[in-house]
Amino acid sequence: MDETEKLPEANDLVDVESADAVGGSLDESEASACSDAVAETATIGDGDDSDRDEEIRAAEFPPAVSLDAGTEPEDPAAAVSDRTERRNLEELSVADFIGLIWQSPLKNLRRLKAAAYARSGSGQGRLAPALVPAMVSPESAPVEVTRQPLRIHARQLFQRKYAQLALYTLAIAFALVGSAAARGAIVVSSAGSDRLAAGPPFLWLGFLLWLGAEIVAHLPTIRRRWSETPDAERLLWIARLVAVLIWIHSIFVLAGSMVAPVDSAVSIALSAGLRFLVGIVLWIAIDFVNARINRRKIARYDFVDSFDATGADTQVIVAREAKKRSVFSGIGRLRGLLVILAVLSSVVVWQNTTENYIDPPIIALWISSAALWGFVFAPLDWNIFELATRLVDRCRRIRWHDHRLVVIAMVLILILGAGFRFSQLDTVPSELFSDLVEKIQDAYRIRYQDDYRIFLANIGGREPLHFYMLSILASQPGMEFGHYALKLMSALESFVTIPLMFWLGVAVMGERRRGSGILLGLIAAGLVAVSYWHVVIGRQGMRISLAPLFVALTAIFYLRALRYNRRADFVLAGLALGFGLYAYQAIRMLPVPIVAGVLMALVIRRYSWRTRLSYLLNLAVLSFVSLMVFLPMLHYWVEFPEDYQRRTSTRIFGDLPTTEEERSQALLEGGAVLLRNIRNVLLVFNHTSDSTWVSSASGEPGMDTTTAAFMILGVAVWLVLIVSTRDPAMAAVPILVFFMLLASALSLAFPVEVPSFARASGAIPPSYLMAALPVCLYSRHLYRVLPRGLGTVAAVGFVAAVI
Repeated sequence: MDETEKLPEANDLVDVESADAVGGSLDESEASACSDAVAETATIGDGDDSDRDEEIRAAEFPPAVSLDAGTEPEDPAAAVSDRTERRNLEELSVADFIGLIWQSPLKNLRRLKAAAYARSGSGQGRLAPALVPAMVSPESAPVEVTRQPLRIHARQLFQRKYAQLALYTLAIAFALVGSAAARGAIVVSSAGSDRLAAGPPFLWLGFLLWLGAEIVAHLPTIRRRWSETPDAERLLWIARLVAVLIWIHSIFVLAGSMVAPVDSAVSIALSAGLRFLVGIVLWIAIDFVNARINRRKIARYDFVDSFDATGADTQVIVAREAKKRSVFSGIGRLRGLLVILAVLSSVVVWQNTTENYIDPPIIALWISSAALWGFVFAPLDWNIFELATRLVDRCRRIRWHDHRLVVIAMVLILILGAGFRFSQLDTVPSELFSDLVEKIQDAYRIRYQDDYRIFLANIGGREPLHFYMLSILASQPGMEFGHYALKLMSALESFVTIPLMFWLGVAVMGERRRGSGILLGLIAAGLVAVSYWHVVIGRQGMRISLAPLFVALTAIFYLRALRYNRRADFVLAGLALGFGLYAYQAIRMLPVPIVAGVLMALVIRRYSWRTRLSYLLNLAVLSFVSLMVFLPMLHYWVEFPEDYQRRTSTRIFGDLPTTEEERSQALLEGGAVLLRNIRNVLLVFNHTSDSTWVSSASGEPGMDTTTAAFMILGVAVWLVLIVSTRDPAMAAVPILVFFMLLASALSLAFPVEVPSFARASGAIPPSYLMAALPVCLYSRHLYRVLPRGLGTVAAVGFVAAVI
């Protein structure tokens, strides 16, 4: 997903606008010569568009000297007259410009459009006067050049870009058919009653076709790197294929265990896990051998100027030793004062959060202590005033005119998302069941009875953040503590997630792929804006809608932390995780993929031991900051462990196990149930549905047919990105999807509740991000391959059609 600019097609280069864009008009001989030059340029690098970038640009904007050098006018007076009547746009006054538009409006407006396009497409802020089209009067109008029709030769169809586009299109078609067949929307065989057997063949075919398209796209890079790889490393890469085959085999064995009989399912799953572990050990061993081969035989050295015995200037190589710095060097007195204040505030918060009660002043102190701990672990050179100044300067440098299309698209997406979440909210849904009544009562007691509890232990136990915000919303003028206020609160929480999805798309692509990140963020935000899954939980009136919000917010900083290993990102991720633990029960699973992502980063990237230690230290900072934010809830957990764990415990063990031995035995017996739950929750996108009437329509999977198809293709895209970039942020996204789905699969005592749209709602941000990536890639490929105007219309139309 490089940031290369769209190149114009060769057949579109010779027309009236492009002829005028080079400083004047063309006669017939010059137009013919230019056409020949363009045709010759189009044959250079037939298989690779990037190789003919400069040639096509040279054909599109040739120097003005080359067009006018050999065409001296025979009559000097005619030349003077021509220079008088034909002037550059920048030399015109306002009166001259209006006069020329009045004399020949269509002709000169066309040249003005060509000038504007040349300015924006050249990548420069200002064009040379020779490249600005001349405004001409009717008397000096140039000879019209006939526009060449669009023709694609047969040999062009075999170019890599067209083959890739064909494979992409076939993959999308098969994935759509497979997704529709898996949910029973279409019948693809005579035995169409078995939906689960009808859909996967088409989904697998679409998956493999997309992988084939990615291989076609990366084929030149693969060939070049393979030719530059030494023989010893080639053998190691062949050995790595053995590890990959072991992983693929273990995945198929694990999939078989999910449908095996109960007595043998656990043993088959354990054998699959053992095979997968063998593949990991083999890969790590190969990487270790490769590092030994490529390791430099000498340490780091410096070149130091010196003089030999004859006085000649020479250079001597001396060993460079790292300067030993104290651990506390660079820590100023202000940082020490912040440490003291943070410790004291945390101690006061701990002592004043007993018996599940917290006063409003202690709430303010608790929030202040969280901010203090963030400042304590911030980078040493970090200054809040410099950060604010930098942020203001960055906002001032933003040229909003260049981003107007992005702003317009985001506004339209927000309007669309608001319509799905707030339309007829007072009447739909209309059911006010017992759980919602309890929630309204809890918010009422917080507002009018000063019932400031840390954890709401009734109805199995609930996190308090949603109810505190509801007490503020319902007490506003014109509002009341009722069903509408409850639904409005959850709808607002759902709506805020949409711009966070845009931010998440930009963050996952990184600073080097900013253009792709903006497009990915827009598509992801658009898919979530119209998501059936997200809209349903957003209109329920429950605290479930906070789970996607905090997962997206934490993932933004966490993915940046994995990629750049910056302390500030780890601190912000810790703050987001800590506050998220007050939102919904499923967030309790979020620390697991965070730790797994850091460990994965240490494996897939060849970091030095110093860098690996830095990652682990930053992970410890993230954990400590989130723990300090979690401090009041931790105090409640210590005082009332059974009440805090009741909802989780009942879903895993049920009501029968009461001792540790009984729970251990229940876990061993629940292995087969867990495997089936994982299988059902992985099918939530295409096949299985939530059995709870509050959260889902009967038989309706979590994603619609189109989004579920692109979700399958997104797995292929993400695998390619992980292998090609070795970016830990890319590897963390599928890990995040799996573990957030696991929060629903752990309902061992109630497998009928699997999948649960509520407990699996934390998987919405990463899964919709994965579904948006193939849409982003296909639209960008349409924009690059097709001619200029057609490519733009096709790309925008495709994205709009998907949403």
